[in-house]
Amino acid sequence: MDTQSLETFGMRLARVRKARGVTQGELSRATGIQVQHISRWETDERSRLRSDVLIRLCLALSISADFLLGLQLPPPRAPRST
Repeated sequence: MDTQSLETFGMRLARVRKARGVTQGELSRATGIQVQHISRWETDERSRLRSDVLIRLCLALSISADFLLGLQLPPPRAPRST
């Protein structure tokens, strides 16, 4: 079993957000979700999530709901051209 499948929703959310170079505050402004909620999801202090909130997070981070929910691995990254 790979380590990505062991990640929680919060771990995946934090990983994607950081990979996109987005702060919790920026994500909050982009989605209308309170920073406290984002922080609690990322630290697994909060686990419930409404579908409309999930959609806003996915749209803001350009990621699929399936990935954030742990139903699929992220798509492979395209090789960088140098």
